[in-house]
Amino acid sequence: MKNKRRESSKKTPWHLWVIVPFFMFIYVVCIYDYFMMLSHNEAYYNAQGFGAEVHQYFTDYPLPFLALCTINIFSASIAVILIMFRSRWTVNVAFIVFVSKLLLDILTFALSQKLIKPTLEQWCKI
Repeated sequence: MKNKRRESSKKTPWHLWVIVPFFMFIYVVCIYDYFMMLSHNEAYYNAQGFGAEVHQYFTDYPLPFLALCTINIFSASIAVILIMFRSRWTVNVAFIVFVSKLLLDILTFALSQKLIKPTLEQWCKI
């Protein structure tokens, strides 16, 4: 019983006070970017130096990709908050972030023209 009390009364490590605000800042920017992307704000795209191609890409962004992106951004923001409170749920939420990001990256790469187009050209030559 004494060990459980001692474990729960540990102080928050000092490095969390540096890392958590840093990552919260990153995810606040990500959330802002996410809502600008959802609103198809052309002025925002121009201010970031993106052209019409990027605006068109996000205008036609597939729903499964958007779902994975949403899960990733908001779960990661929650994970950062949970780590600050040293919650037991932090690892589970971080795992959800990892899986959603991994699926998003794999699907984006697998379905991008960079992967599909050369493969189709190679098959046509055979």
